[in-house]
Amino acid sequence: MKISELFDNQKEFRQEIPGIWMMAPASGVHYPIDGNETCRRVEDASFWFCHRNDCIAAMIRNYPPKGFILDIGGGNGFVSQRLSREGYEVALLEPGTQGTRNARARGIEYIVNAAFQDVHFPTGSLPAAGLFDVLEHVEAPGDFLKELKRTITPGGMLCLTVPAHGWLWSDVDIRVGHFQRYSACSVARLLTAHGFSVNYITYVFSYLTAPLFALKTIPYRLKIKRKTALSAIQAEHQPGKGIQCILDVINRYEVARVRQKRRIPIGSSVLLAAHATP
Repeated sequence: MKISELFDNQKEFRQEIPGIWMMAPASGVHYPIDGNETCRRVEDASFWFCHRNDCIAAMIRNYPPKGFILDIGGGNGFVSQRLSREGYEVALLEPGTQGTRNARARGIEYIVNAAFQDVHFPTGSLPAAGLFDVLEHVEAPGDFLKELKRTITPGGMLCLTVPAHGWLWSDVDIRVGHFQRYSACSVARLLTAHGFSVNYITYVFSYLTAPLFALKTIPYRLKIKRKTALSAIQAEHQPGKGIQCILDVINRYEVARVRQKRRIPIGSSVLLAAHATP
C-alpha cells in the first residue's frame, strides 16, 4: 500500500494544513510540551543528533525496507529528513503539533499529527517502522509493541534506538519523560516476546557512558540540581572544536562498526534492527 492511499483511507484523519493529516487527540503523551522546540534549536548542530542519524542510516542500509518507513514519534523530522535524503520513502507520525509543523518546514511530505496508539492502521499495512528514542516514553511498551506487530507487514522491518542502562538514570530522564532505560538484552527480550526477531543490535555513543554517569547520574543520586536552560543544553550538544575533532574520530569508528554489522560493547544508547515474524 502506498503512503497516500494509507493516509487517505483513514476516516479519522483530516487535513487542515497541506501535507499534515490530523486526528482528534486521545492518548496522553509522556513528553515535555516544549520538547520538540528545544530539540529543533539544537538538532542541526548537535554532535549527538547527527551521529545518531549516521548510525541509523548505516544500519538501515544493511537492512533496507521493502516499502516506506513510518517514523513513529518522529518529532521535528530530523531523522525522516536524513532517511529521505538517503533515498527512502518516509512518512512521519508525531503527536506534538509543533513537531509536525517543524517537520513540514523540513520538507517531509507525509505527516500524521497523532499518537500511534490512537491511529489503528490496518493490519499488515506498514512495510517498516522507526522508533528513534520513543519506546522509553511509553509506559506500557508491551501493549505498544503488540499493536505495532499487528500493524507491520510480516517480515517488515523495525529499527529503533533507546537510551541504555538503568544505572545511568538521572534527572534528565525524568525531565524529558522517560519511564525507563534499556540494556541491549532487555530490549531484545521485549521485542522477541512481542513477535519480532532481532537482526542486529549494538550499543553506540561508547564515549558518553562514563561522562553521563559522572556528570548526570551521580549528581542526581546526590540530589544536586543541574541547569536546564536552553543555553546549557546547547553547550552540551555543541562542544568546542578540540573535543569535536576527537568525537569525529570515534564517531567514524562507530559508524564503520555498524556498517560492518559488528557490535560495540558499551554505550549510552542501543541501536537495533528487527523484523516482524510471520
